[in-house]
Amino acid sequence: QFIAIAKNGDEKAMTSLLSKESATITQAITTTEGFPWQFASSLPFVGENFRSINVTLKAAEILVADVAKPAVPVISKSLSNGGLIVNGGINTALLSEAWTLLGDTSPSIDRAKKLVSGIHSEQLVPQIRDGIDKVSSAIVQLSSVAEVAQNYENPLNSLLGVKGERNYLLVFQNPAEMRPLGGLPGAIALLNVTNGSINLVTHTSASKSIYIPLTGDEYAPADSTKEMLFHENANRIMAQAMNTASYSEAASRVKGHWERT
Repeated sequence: QFIAIAKNGDEKAMTSLLSKESATITQAITTTEGFPWQFASSLPFVGENFRSINVTLKAAEILVADVAKPAVPVISKSLSNGGLIVNGGINTALLSEAWTLLGDTSPSIDRAKKLVSGIHSEQLVPQIRDGIDKVSSAIVQLSSVAEVAQNYENPLNSLLGVKGERNYLLVFQNPAEMRPLGGLPGAIALLNVTNGSINLVTHTSASKSIYIPLTGDEYAPADSTKEMLFHENANRIMAQAMNTASYSEAASRVKGHWERT
């Protein structure tokens, strides 16, 4: 229901629904904080079942109040009007909002995770255990997303050219050939990425620079071992870059050829 409302971009309806859920959770917590429930929680064998419900409700309260409600604007924008994809590119402004949101809500997610991690699920009856396991699993996944986002925010921003344009050379290889890094190149495309906007700058086929050897001092010769295996063209023909088992070396050689042809 929440996702369906979010797709329509109705923030008021999303907030209203969360408020109703929050009220229901608060009422349930009040019940589980009462003497009868707390007494039942202290009983051997069955007590953990009652305690786990109280703990899970508190975790849910944190997620609704401190995570879901602040996320409403970002969720609404992400699921409506194209979301993160704008004119064939990435909406970096919205992505930045999402990074900030995950950073701000991460402590709350951790608090909820810590609460449910203290539940002894092996002591629960199946009916309760299954429901609580689903909630716990969702919290753990959300925590993982927040952690990944914090670790990869800067690299992804760099990849998308947020702080300056980036150029990427895509090499399309022949899938029917077996070499250390795959088949020989069949085509190459140069992409420019600036603040999330992705544009094709140029492209070429295998009949052009990929198989044209560099001459003179345009490119340093290969080491003796590679020359013995692939003759003097080992480092002069771009296609030969696929004959090395090193991705970094192949990328450096392809880049060097592209810049010199």
